[in-house]
Amino acid sequence: MNERFLILLLCLAAALRVFIYSAAFPFFNNIDEKPFNDDRPVWTPVVRIPKPQNANAYDRVLAQRTELTSRQRWMRQHERELVEGTDEDDDRE
Repeated sequence: MNERFLILLLCLAAALRVFIYSAAFPFFNNIDEKPFNDDRPVWTPVVRIPKPQNANAYDRVLAQRTELTSRQRWMRQHERELVEGTDEDDDRE
């Protein structure tokens, strides 16, 4: 009798849990929507072209970005060497 009561109690707790999560996260949500169903505005792509008076500033920013990208690429290519180098420094202390 005691085992049956425990099993019934566990089943009721599981059913209550399923009911609560079903109410909190309904079956039909915004993931089921089609991407273009005229519900939301569709934003057009925007391209910003620098004006001639801003060309020098644009070139400086582009050069900085290129430098950072090349540093990041170098660090990714040499990541094992960089990590091994820091381990040796830690052992000396």
